[in-house]
Amino acid sequence: MFTQYFGNYLLESGIISAEQFKEALQQIKDQHAKLGVLAIEAGYMTPAQVEETVSTQLQVDKKFGEIALIKGYMTDFELERLLVRQSSPFSVFSQIMIDSGYMTYSTLSEHLDSYKRHCGLSAGGFEKFQAGDIGPVIEKALPSPAGDPQKDAVIRAYTELFIRNILRFVSDHVTIGEKPEAQSGQDCWTACQQLDGPRRLITSFSGSEDAMRHIACKFAKASYLDFNLVRDILGEFITCVNGLFTANALEFGVGLKPGPLHITNSPDIAQAADMFPIGFFIDQHAYRLSLKF
Repeated sequence: MFTQYFGNYLLESGIISAEQFKEALQQIKDQHAKLGVLAIEAGYMTPAQVEETVSTQLQVDKKFGEIALIKGYMTDFELERLLVRQSSPFSVFSQIMIDSGYMTYSTLSEHLDSYKRHCGLSAGGFEKFQAGDIGPVIEKALPSPAGDPQKDAVIRAYTELFIRNILRFVSDHVTIGEKPEAQSGQDCWTACQQLDGPRRLITSFSGSEDAMRHIACKFAKASYLDFNLVRDILGEFITCVNGLFTANALEFGVGLKPGPLHITNSPDIAQAADMFPIGFFIDQHAYRLSLKF
């Protein structure tokens, strides 16, 4: 995610072109190896163990390495060795910028320093973001979404969990942008689910038909899907996120239970004045997450 933000900054600053950015991102995709692949190559885990670990990720909010350690498939030492071998996307992106002649080591350092000032994060927050922690970005984007400490904490926690699962299962090319205009008409699809309890959380995720097909195809690792299947897969993703959040909500002293999930070709529910909207982009497709707690 940091790579996408930094790359967009370079693009908007005129340092690289859109084509150069696109090519660099494609090279990152080609060069980046996930821990499961590395674990198999190193002989630390069998394919069946990797598949089981990936499947478990759909049920618990933990990283691949954490689950593998819990299941006893790897030792801490083995995991550390894989992490050293796994080149970070940002490191790969920076090397591509230099190898392609778009910048030198010196100008890379200068652009990074400039970006640190531009993004407005603290030194510690910037280091966390660069290391893959999206918390500082969520906090900056949503400083006080509801004006109430508990509501703010819930909205930030849900948004962070939602984006984290997009990064994990869909795409790492995610940017949290300005709130897009509420969509309406035949091209707007909305997935809405209410989490019930002493306090209820209403969740709404909306986008165009093309945008919803994009996220479903990436989640299912398919090139094209009929839209009836898109709805089913989108429902699976939303159910996964909301199931994880109901488990995490106990940290806030809130017991929640997911209600029925509705996916409809209808105007964005975020047009309601009491819904808090968060706009973001996945691979340049616009989406809107709307919450009420």
